[in-house]
Amino acid sequence: MILMNILLLGTGLWAVWAGMKACEQVHGIALILTGLILVVWGLSLAPLWLQVFVEILLVGLVQVFARMYAKELFLNRRTRRKSLENCPQ
Repeated sequence: MILMNILLLGTGLWAVWAGMKACEQVHGIALILTGLILVVWGLSLAPLWLQVFVEILLVGLVQVFARMYAKELFLNRRTRRKSLENCPQ
C-alpha cells in the first residue's frame, strides 16, 4: 500500500514538474491538472503519518520560498518574463 502511495505521489509530482517545463500551453495545463489529481489521490490514500509529514514539509517550503521571493522582489523590482528560447517555434 505504501508503495502505491509513493508511486502516485512521485508520478503526480513529475507530471506537475513536466507541465511547468512544457513549451505548449495546452500540454502544460493538461500535465499540471493530471499531476494534481494524482497527488491528491495519493495523499487521500496515504496513512496519517505520511499526510502529516507532507503537510509539515509543504509549510516549511512555503516559508522558504516566500522569503526568497520577498528578498528577490525587494532587490529586483523589475518584472521578469519567462524566456521560451529552448522551445521550437
